[in-house]
Amino acid sequence: FDRTMSTSSSDDERPERTTGPVPRQFIKINTKGDSFELVEEELQNVLDAVPEGMPISVVCVVGAFRTGKSFALDLFLRYLRHTDDPAKNVRTEDPPPDKAHEEWLMKDGGTLEGIAEHNKDNGECQQTLKHSGFSWRPGNIRNTTGMWIWSQPFIRHNPKAGAPGEPDEVAVLLVDTQGMFDMETTQMLTAAIFGLSTLVSSYLVYNVEKRIQEDNLQHLALFTEYGRVALQSFQDATSAGPPQPFQTLQFLVRDFQDFDDEDDVEKSVAEQEPYLSQVLDKEAAHKDLKEVRTHIGMCFENASVFMLPHPGSEVPKKRYSGDLSLVNSSFLALFHRLAVSIFGTNSPKPTPKEAQNELGAVVKKRMQNRYLMASELLSYVKNYVNVFHEAVQGEGVFPEAKTLLAATAEANNYNALEQGTKAYRAAMDKICGSKEAYVAPSKITEEHKRHLAACLKHYDRIASLGPKEKILEFRDKLEGNLKDMYDEYIENNKHKAPDMLRLLSILIMICSATYFLSSIINMFCWPPATIHFDFEYADVCTSTLHGMK
Repeated sequence: FDRTMSTSSSDDERPERTTGPVPRQFIKINTKGDSFELVEEELQNVLDAVPEGMPISVVCVVGAFRTGKSFALDLFLRYLRHTDDPAKNVRTEDPPPDKAHEEWLMKDGGTLEGIAEHNKDNGECQQTLKHSGFSWRPGNIRNTTGMWIWSQPFIRHNPKAGAPGEPDEVAVLLVDTQGMFDMETTQMLTAAIFGLSTLVSSYLVYNVEKRIQEDNLQHLALFTEYGRVALQSFQDATSAGPPQPFQTLQFLVRDFQDFDDEDDVEKSVAEQEPYLSQVLDKEAAHKDLKEVRTHIGMCFENASVFMLPHPGSEVPKKRYSGDLSLVNSSFLALFHRLAVSIFGTNSPKPTPKEAQNELGAVVKKRMQNRYLMASELLSYVKNYVNVFHEAVQGEGVFPEAKTLLAATAEANNYNALEQGTKAYRAAMDKICGSKEAYVAPSKITEEHKRHLAACLKHYDRIASLGPKEKILEFRDKLEGNLKDMYDEYIENNKHKAPDMLRLLSILIMICSATYFLSSIINMFCWPPATIHFDFEYADVCTSTLHGMK
């Protein structure tokens, strides 16, 4: 896979609004549809917008092409934009379930953002400039290529705030992905997009049509093979039960036709879990099908399902322009519950009903039992992209999961090293940095030993993924870096000493010169003839000697 920038295909390029948030393409597909590249700057700019020290939640939507992924994401955007102020989300009573979506759906007007127009002359898909959203359009021509991330992180109240180790707020990042099996993209690239989405996300929405079919499960099992090898690695390293390598998987079933009554929101929601239990029932499946279900359960900490009815007969038509009044109210009412289940209500004081509905929402990205920060995510993405690049240079098959585990471990070790280096520099700069005065070398050595031990302890706590020799390799590198920095601090401190030495040497020179001059004068002086100062030579000579003393 290309890791350097290249000319993008026409359907990769979309007009941008001059102001306001927009989708940013951080994975681009080449014109042949057989390789991709990471646009590091685009991803970095989005991650830089996340407040420092705030955990992130990465919500990715994946699935077959032309199944409404981007359409759903633009509805998510509306919900997130209009519930972004926690103070305005506090309510004393719940609205009727079939009316809750009306609070946010139409606040930006009646046309859904992101609707794109297809230019018949050049084949380009262009997003309408008066709207801002993930690009989508009705019809059977593919629209989204590569991977896109919304440029604005959404700061959400953490439903678990107040619990030990839980932050008050989380930055939510939305990611749209190229649809699978579009007849223009190679199988390898399809696997790569799905695999990369699974590795990066904390909440993976797997968009499927009408029902969960066996081929959906088979593809999911293939793309999460990484999880099986990661799980095996944990089992080899520890005697305790290992955690699943991925976090939350949600099957989003579109155009579900088997609701008892799709207009009854509560009843339709209650039907969701039994349906998933039926699909994933290992006891009822044949041996080979049972293995697939067992594998999925071993790879994801949580699996859920949400079914949505058909949005209405007008929505799939080519002439559909995003008019939300044409969308079935039953679809919108259930979509509201879907949004709450993923993003929460963003209320610091939810009602009992809201608290129940947002259980499991705002899943924070976690790596080795700690929450991941935005500044760390780029390292992982770069490593994963490199893995897929190396795979296509070989036989062009889906890369071994073991190599993906190694990439994750390397990124994790690198982040631990970087954090240790930054912490050491920040601490030592306060003691003997360039702006500080001269410090006794023994004091610098003492502080170096103290902060070195603290940084290595921090590294040992974070760097716990992958082969032990690789962890020790990065640890040795960290220790070497900190010792080099210590040597620099000692050397720079020496340059501050000459100012004091110069002053001391000048004083010694003045004293020496004074002593020498007094000795010379004393050789040519004699006692005055009288005790009175009458300006005789002896009087002047004696006064000079007394002054020098």
